[in-house]
Amino acid sequence: MISKHQALTDVLQQVEHWPPDLRISLARHLLESVDTNEAEPAARGWTAAAAIAAVNSREPAPDDETVKEWVNEHRAGKYGQ
Repeated sequence: MISKHQALTDVLQQVEHWPPDLRISLARHLLESVDTNEAEPAARGWTAAAAIAAVNSREPAPDDETVKEWVNEHRAGKYGQ
């Protein structure tokens, strides 16, 4: 079974020596054959449910002093202080 990537590579190799006007015509036909109503919209980021799930924790939030310690530890590791 040939992969989609290999099939695309084969087609591109077949048409790379065609005259420019014929390649442009092929490109136009390909673009016109795409049904934009069926195309899935591109993901723009996290859904609200995914964002809530990512920050939802059964653990209590750290206090300011703990966060400052974490930042200092990170800086010490990063900058060797």
